Amino acid sequence: MFSNDFPNRIYQVMLNSCVSSNRGIRRIVNYVTDIETQQKIEQKINKAVNYLRETTLFEKPWLTTGAGDNEEIRSNEEIRLRQMKVGLTLLMGAMSVLFFLIFVAYIIRMEVADWQPLSEPGQLWTNTAFLVFSSITMQWAVIAARRDQTAGAIIGFLVAGLFAWAFLAGQLLAWQLLNKSGYFVANNPANSFFYMITALHGLHLLGGLGVWVYSLFKIGIGVGVTGLRSSVELCATYWHFLLGVWIILYSLLLLT
Repeated sequence: MFSNDFPNRIYQVMLNSCVSSNRGIRRIVNYVTDIETQQKIEQKINKAVNYLRETTLFEKPWLTTGAGDNEEIRSNEEIRLRQMKVGLTLLMGAMSVLFFLIFVAYIIRMEVADWQPLSEPGQLWTNTAFLVFSSITMQWAVIAARRDQTAGAIIGFLVAGLFAWAFLAGQLLAWQLLNKSGYFVANNPANSFFYMITALHGLHLLGGLGVWVYSLFKIGIGVGVTGLRSSVELCATYWHFLLGVWIILYSLLLLT
């Protein structure tokens, strides 16, 4: 819409206006007959002009670069990170309500006579270890990112995602083992709850891995250290939350 020279033109118009106003004021001052009054007014005008020169009125901000710009960019990134943290907190709150309702429904339903507990496969212990290691390496990536150790942050972030994928693959393997043992979804309510709980948790982790993949793409195209830190911290918070949810759910399955 506007040419590249548009800001310079506007700047020149403003500068000419200031100069014209200054000249007009000085002409009016010349009509003052009292020499002492003239000198006082001249001094005030000169002070005003010097003040304006010392400020940023005559600077061209669209051409100015420096620490101020970097501080503004950093401030915008921090504001954006806080907004994303608030959104993530709300998401985790909604997820907590969902899993709490499932927890309560599980406790109530198991009191019915047709409830037949299933024996959880040992693969779930291995899967739990995968998720624990994923959470630990994600926190390692956070610490490295805060220290501006980009290479360490990327490695930790990558390894954490691989452990999470291993967890999901292990969950699918656990399902296959249960099917081979005759524990199908429709056999009894206990089986249905097990598949539902593990499926919901896995889907939420899969959503987090979607963000993980997107973050890797941003890292690949050269995102800055601030952007990397934001992605790692948000993913780490979500990872720790899902680890806590899984420990509670798995403890429920083992104890019942």
